[in-house]
Amino acid sequence: MRLFFLLALTAAVFLTGCLGAPYRETVYYDIVPPETGPAEKTFFQVTDLRNLSGAGNRFQYRDASGRIDSDPDLKWLMQPGALVARAMRLALSDPAGGVQTADPAQMTYVRGDLLVFETDMEKKAFCLHARFRVTPPGGKEQALDCNIRIPMQNVKPESVTRAATLAVGELVKQLKKVR
Repeated sequence: MRLFFLLALTAAVFLTGCLGAPYRETVYYDIVPPETGPAEKTFFQVTDLRNLSGAGNRFQYRDASGRIDSDPDLKWLMQPGALVARAMRLALSDPAGGVQTADPAQMTYVRGDLLVFETDMEKKAFCLHARFRVTPPGGKEQALDCNIRIPMQNVKPESVTRAATLAVGELVKQLKKVR
């Protein structure tokens, strides 16, 4: 009986592939706040974006058929909605490192949804689609729909991270145009 149990256990280990799979370390990536030019007198309050993209912490890739894969070993530091909002807040803050405070009546409020946050494998591009509701000081709430596609030379993690940073930079530029 013991021999049968030992053989069954050995067969199960070999059939699951546990012994042959190489170890791969999980690597985390962050979006570096983009350079957006000199600070303006406008103060922004950006809330975390609702992540409706389906992307979790893992890097997400879409192929030509529409199939979406993710890599268990390549992850974003945070969920995409929080990650993009944090990078936007840092890009819109005072570059000298000072804390921006303003009367709430002078704030531009930004809320929104992150709809797409993935790499398009067929077109070798990083895709970011977000919809914002922006309320400038003393103004009426405005809708801002940003659909950004950043071309990449390859789909290595460093290229994806750089493209995501450029996409957030484009979001910030479009946000600054709202008055």
